[in-house]
Amino acid sequence: MNKTSFIKSIIRHDLKAFILCFILLGALAPTLFSLKSDFTHKAFYNQNDPLLAVFQDYEKTFGNDDRLVIIAHFKEEFFSEQNIKTIDSLVGKLQKTKSIVNVESILNYKKITSTKEDIFLDNYFDKNLKISKSNLLKLKNEKSINGYLLSKDFKTVAIYGSLEPYFNNKPDYETPVRELRESIKNIEDVELHITGTAAIMEAMSTETVRDIKLIFLLILLLLFIICFIIFRNIRTTVILLLMGLVTIIMTIELASLLGVTLTATTAMIPQIILAICILDAIHILTSFQKLRESNSIEDSIKR
Repeated sequence: MNKTSFIKSIIRHDLKAFILCFILLGALAPTLFSLKSDFTHKAFYNQNDPLLAVFQDYEKTFGNDDRLVIIAHFKEEFFSEQNIKTIDSLVGKLQKTKSIVNVESILNYKKITSTKEDIFLDNYFDKNLKISKSNLLKLKNEKSINGYLLSKDFKTVAIYGSLEPYFNNKPDYETPVRELRESIKNIEDVELHITGTAAIMEAMSTETVRDIKLIFLLILLLLFIICFIIFRNIRTTVILLLMGLVTIIMTIELASLLGVTLTATTAMIPQIILAICILDAIHILTSFQKLRESNSIEDSIKR
């Protein structure tokens, strides 16, 4: 079928072509729910990239550095019985969080002592979460703790949770972060913050999606204003924007069907597509209107 025959076919069966387009759009709609996203460092590399392979081998040998950290800031030094119970509660909630394999806090930190050839590892706190005066003095003077598990004023405590490594699949940071945020929201009398690799990556993913939505709406509004100024017609403007939206939805559906992953880079595709669609449509329609002054509709479309 040549160009002329294709154009004539569309003109003669415009309604059928319109309906066929929306049938195809609806048929591919389920693929929208299977679109995968990845905002981790792996999204910027090819899966066969040798540098990525070296990094993964390093993680398999020495473990990963993905952490989920609770920062607890108390009004006074944390050594009071109530504050220690609060820390113990936070440790328990972090341990129960999905994908957490190990938790490190001031309560289970080991002090190292030696006698001749023997090395001893002991907790500063006993099983009942009590600490002796001598251990408390050693704890305050322990340089490896200050700035890591404790602040210098002893009012802020950090609790570190290590996440299980992900070698073949995309890391799931969102689930553990949201679980932890939900589990600690009712704890009072302490200022709590969640940080660490997992929290940062979850925030990056959330903020990226939010920014994409905002930018898309702003572009849509800007293009609506531009189209209305050019054509002075609401109907034409709405049709142009609908055409752009349909193109975007179809592109996303095909991308999902082909296994394309949504990343920080590919997330910009809808805005680019919308701009291209509208600008091309403006060019075509203005050219059509000019040709329509001295030609029939069919001849104007052909040209």
